[in-house]
Amino acid sequence: MIFRYTGWSSLVLLVFCLGLVWALPGSASMRVSVLGVPATRAEEKPSKEISELLGQVLKSLDGVEQRCVKSLDPGLRSRVEKIIKRCGTQADCQSRLARLMNTQVFVLVRAQAIGDGVVVNLQVRDMGSGVDLGRLSRTMAGSFKHKKDVLEAVITDILFPERMIGRVELNLEPSGGNVFLDGQLKVSDAPASVNLEAVHASRHTLVVKRDGYRDFIAIIQVPFKGVSQIDVKMKAESGSDR
Repeated sequence: MIFRYTGWSSLVLLVFCLGLVWALPGSASMRVSVLGVPATRAEEKPSKEISELLGQVLKSLDGVEQRCVKSLDPGLRSRVEKIIKRCGTQADCQSRLARLMNTQVFVLVRAQAIGDGVVVNLQVRDMGSGVDLGRLSRTMAGSFKHKKDVLEAVITDILFPERMIGRVELNLEPSGGNVFLDGQLKVSDAPASVNLEAVHASRHTLVVKRDGYRDFIAIIQVPFKGVSQIDVKMKAESGSDR
């Protein structure tokens, strides 16, 4: 979805200098420009704020190469700014901008304040293929840090799914069971405390089996860069002397 607004004589387009990493051979990095594209004047401030938050998120990633309008030569900068104002939200103009700025990926940002929160629309586009890598439409509320954490998870999930990991900490009572995650055996004869590292940040099915006890089954949510702590208290089977 390209964000358009036809009620103005000229579109205001906020341009930020940001970058992110792409899985390229050797030490090469993906060259990225983030474009704030408010559809109305009321969206200018929230779009700028979300773009700046994205800047902080993306600059914390390794292998970043920044591409921004302000770093261009004056003549080229003038050409780019004119294109942005004239038709920066259109796919053909974005392709032209990508060539002029030597940019591989555009992140389009549009945001609108709603009460105490903000509705955020993101579109991440590979300019080489013209394919959208991912999109987000979400209402965000809460602290500055919370919004930043949400954006970090979103960008990581779109661009670096292999980095979307967290941990699971289990406290088993009794010990000695076999721990399965999504049907795969993770730990045999488990001790009282178990740490599962590099678990994909999503929903999983946890099962613990032990002779003489009922299976422990739970659906758990592993947070991005966080820890899911589970107390596994197993119940003896009927007729068992345990």
